[in-house]
Amino acid sequence: MKKTSALIFLLIIFGIFMASIIIQGQNVDSYFCSPNSGCEIVQNSPYALILGFKVVYLGLFGFIALLVVYTLASIKKIHKKLFLISALIGSVFAIYFIIIQFFVIKEICRNCMIIDSTMIVITLLAVYESLHN
Repeated sequence: MKKTSALIFLLIIFGIFMASIIIQGQNVDSYFCSPNSGCEIVQNSPYALILGFKVVYLGLFGFIALLVVYTLASIKKIHKKLFLISALIGSVFAIYFIIIQFFVIKEICRNCMIIDSTMIVITLLAVYESLHN
């Protein structure tokens, strides 16, 4: 279990890092999101905003919230099922954004796919951890 817990923690930190990279790349020319790439098209599409907020900022907030929930669950301040529910919600959004990229925008943001895939892997690990506890 400790290996799974450590991997979940590292993947959450990685998600925070990747979301931060995308945010930084929006403010300056960046290797991570080159002009006229799928990243730029996806991040400037109408789907890049939810209720007026950029999705990448919501993603960063989501990963930070997930880190807080995971930490609290790890030290037994809250029930571990709350982390599992939080991860499941994150994965629903991740799957939604993957579908939008492939079937609606028809462009792929490599970094967005990495973040979404990371969220899905975190959820799979959380389910595994939940079933084996």
